[in-house]
Amino acid sequence: MESIVKFFRSILRTSLVALAFALSFPAVAECQEEIRTWTSANGKFKVEATFESADEKTVTLKKPNGKTIEVPLSKLCDADQGYLAENAASEDDSAEVDSGATTMRGLWRIGIPEDGFVWGEVNASPEEGGLVIDSICNKEGSSDYVHAILFSQKCSKQEERIQFAKEFIEEGVEGLVEQGFRNPKVTEPSQDKRKKDLYHFTISASTGGGVNVHTVGVVKFGETSLVITANSHSPDRAVELGRIVKTVKEFKGKDFQKALDTFRRFQATDLGLSIEVPLDLEHVSQDDTHIAFRSPGGAYIMIRAFEIDGEIDFDKTWLMMQRMAIGPDVKVTDEGKSKVDGAECSFQSYIKADGGEETWSSTWMVPNETRFYLVTGRCQKSKKATIGKALLESIKGIKLIADQAK
Repeated sequence: MESIVKFFRSILRTSLVALAFALSFPAVAECQEEIRTWTSANGKFKVEATFESADEKTVTLKKPNGKTIEVPLSKLCDADQGYLAENAASEDDSAEVDSGATTMRGLWRIGIPEDGFVWGEVNASPEEGGLVIDSICNKEGSSDYVHAILFSQKCSKQEERIQFAKEFIEEGVEGLVEQGFRNPKVTEPSQDKRKKDLYHFTISASTGGGVNVHTVGVVKFGETSLVITANSHSPDRAVELGRIVKTVKEFKGKDFQKALDTFRRFQATDLGLSIEVPLDLEHVSQDDTHIAFRSPGGAYIMIRAFEIDGEIDFDKTWLMMQRMAIGPDVKVTDEGKSKVDGAECSFQSYIKADGGEETWSSTWMVPNETRFYLVTGRCQKSKKATIGKALLESIKGIKLIADQAK
């Protein structure tokens, strides 16, 4: 058992050091010039060298003779791993105040490509449910610019990341064609050889009048997905501006989690709540009595708000709502009471025939101070274990805002 605990502790320590470097790769410049003795985890091997670079799994060291060696993080002793983590952390603190950088509302820090470039306002896209924010960095008198677009979508698997990048590229090509550009040329997204969370692509096109546009793009994946495009009439210039990716890091900690929660949530303040919906659900309608989200596959979440006038018997109201909104011809799979943001709720999950196709639904009655909500998530019965689970997580994750009823 002791050996298992030591093994787990070693893996955990290694992953924390790797995380520090993944978040702030350029953040160890201070220790690059320092020659020190690096020791293996078992203490059998030592080498005199300076720190050169690192990725999530490997540290590159330079010997006094100029030769470089690569060492897995897991093979370094605790003291060396701690040294690396401390240097990364100390530089992290100062990186946030770099002149000209944008923090994309506390989620990612992005520097500037060169002096004279300035980041503009960070804009949200409420028509997308608040799930996309972006900003442009440009220089007065120049048509060159860098565009950062941040999506709340988290992609962990390689196939998900490739698909995400391809869809973004397709949208970019369509936009160029609509603007009159011809013969767009694209390089497929490719994974960086050293940084596995980074994918590269390029787009180029021209007009009949000889105007060219060249885009060098990167997608950096973390808790969110960040796309950075460097755009210029010159391909070499686009490449040069694209080096801005070296300044990028994703924040961590409590402030980051708070910013991430706000970013991923749709704020329906007029209805007195917020909700984080599955990312393939589109915000389709909203007024002062309801809000609805629907996916291309037909899954949806509908929230209807009812004003409370005086005292109310929630148990009797729930029975009435069951008859009105659910109906008798259903096969109940689960029902009872639960809590949403501390409020005690009644719910019923059920299977229903809908036009020859069986659907799974879960309907909840959620009380707030000045109103109550009837919340329904629905998908195909065959998708209950996947999409249905995601819908339930969204419903259970609703946050209530007090005293917002009109």
